[in-house]
Amino acid sequence: MSGRQGAMSNRRKLPRLNTRMPASVRVLSGWWRRGRELNCEVLDYNRFGAGLMSPRPLSVGGRLLVDLNAGHFVLRRLPAEVASCTRDGRQYRIGVRFYRNLGELVSGGEGSAALVVLSGLEESLSQPAPG
Repeated sequence: MSGRQGAMSNRRKLPRLNTRMPASVRVLSGWWRRGRELNCEVLDYNRFGAGLMSPRPLSVGGRLLVDLNAGHFVLRRLPAEVASCTRDGRQYRIGVRFYRNLGELVSGGEGSAALVVLSGLEESLSQPAPG
């Protein structure tokens, strides 16, 4: 048994929250952040990543700018990277992460400011609906 097998078994430390919210995704290409725009749906979410449903496939490792709209909470131009892409019927399930490597999370660099906002959205989504 290789040491690599166990490393992936615990890759997601926080559970994802099931949600249905629209997302506008800009696939980046080149220095000028040009690219095509896609309308996707967020299926699940946590502060480190999200699962999207997309009408088109995206390449693993591709850079994105994501606009999330939870109604009460809107995030614009959130940098993300495609972690996985799997066909699901006529659409594609895209796994994205909001950091490039774990060093970005602990270094306090530019990704750490977005992490604070993402955790705020996560907390607002996990609250029970008033009823």
